[in-house]
Amino acid sequence: MSKSRWLVLSFFIAISLGGCTYYNIEKMQLEKKTNKIEIEFWYGLSGYSNQLMKEYIDEFNNSQNDYYVVGVEQSSYEETFKALKSSIARKRVPSVVLLENQHLFYLASKGVIFTLNDFADDKQLDDFIESYLEQNKIRDDIMGIPMYGTTSVLFYRRDFFKQHNIKPVDLLTWEAVSEVASKLTQKNNEETLVYGWEIMYGAQNLIDAAISNGGNFLSDDGKQIMINSEEWVEAWEFFRELIHDKNVMKVHYGVDSWSYLYATIDDLMQGRAAGYIGSCGDRGELDSRVIGTYMLPSWENKLANPRGVVNLYSLCIPLYVEQDKKDGALEWITYLTNEEKSLHWVTNTGFLPVRKSSMDEDAFYDVVLENPDYFIPISQVKLGTKIFIDSTDGKIYDLLETAANKVLIENVPAMEALTEAQIEAQYILDSMLNQGR
Repeated sequence: MSKSRWLVLSFFIAISLGGCTYYNIEKMQLEKKTNKIEIEFWYGLSGYSNQLMKEYIDEFNNSQNDYYVVGVEQSSYEETFKALKSSIARKRVPSVVLLENQHLFYLASKGVIFTLNDFADDKQLDDFIESYLEQNKIRDDIMGIPMYGTTSVLFYRRDFFKQHNIKPVDLLTWEAVSEVASKLTQKNNEETLVYGWEIMYGAQNLIDAAISNGGNFLSDDGKQIMINSEEWVEAWEFFRELIHDKNVMKVHYGVDSWSYLYATIDDLMQGRAAGYIGSCGDRGELDSRVIGTYMLPSWENKLANPRGVVNLYSLCIPLYVEQDKKDGALEWITYLTNEEKSLHWVTNTGFLPVRKSSMDEDAFYDVVLENPDYFIPISQVKLGTKIFIDSTDGKIYDLLETAANKVLIENVPAMEALTEAQIEAQYILDSMLNQGR
């Protein structure tokens, strides 16, 4: 064989061997992963929070050799709940799910969520804020482990406020917010260049406002739907007028639950809006040097009422999860809610802490000292109220979402939209109560 042929042959042999070596490494990595027990984890996060969760998943997978968490992103918390109900019906469930409190409570009351009484010893459980842990209990059984809380707040552009000599305390009431929004709105003939304020699409901001106005979902005996009471109508009509009559407030909307969130955030960051109503968890997406935070307002002469809902998000294990996966699920929940991760999560996202120790660490106070606005939603918690648990499988909330769309987007008077929702909701509740007799 000539020298040139031998060199060519050697070259191809080297490539072949190199390819085999690469393949064997890939194969070994795959075998290493597949030897682990797979833990499927469903959650409905987006943006920076989603990015952070992916980092936690990778860290956990690399920290031990027994389990491999596969994160499955859902489009929203609501879609997570709907998908989980379907998977439970088929008895093909994920190992761990991050659920909104009302959804967790509903499924737990149906007996399709494992109890987590053995999750940790009493000392560890004592570190969780008691009111949050109690929300996850049914007859003293722990159905979920709190991961974070959230409440709505006001975000505003610091430069706009400074230019117009407006202070955050000028946002103390909704009536005052209306005046500020009118002052900050900029128009060029019929075109609005800057909206004074924006509201998040959906029913939640409107529900907060109704509760703050003294509204209730149900009568004291739990038999009458109250969502078309004067308190509800007055609060919802206030926002319809700001959007459609005064044109000083804007609402983004769309099919994708996250698209209108980021459109709203983008308006604020780009100076197309002076402020908006959003979740405290949005802080991780915002530049605190540019954007300030303030508590939800009250209504004039109603300062004693709750400012809004404080919602809880918890990790749970659905029924039908096999024991080996259940063990892994508990390991993952333990990892995700330990002191270190809890502190890192809340200080980087702006969500509410659920562990007492998170607020005792130097790192927590470093964040607060750097940006005192971070403490505002935490201060608001004691002025808030727990989320309403919808016993009709979420149908009351669904009807409120439809009503909110009519008021915010279609310019339907609040009385009309809420009365339609109340009539249908009352029929559903009556049918449910009659079946229970």
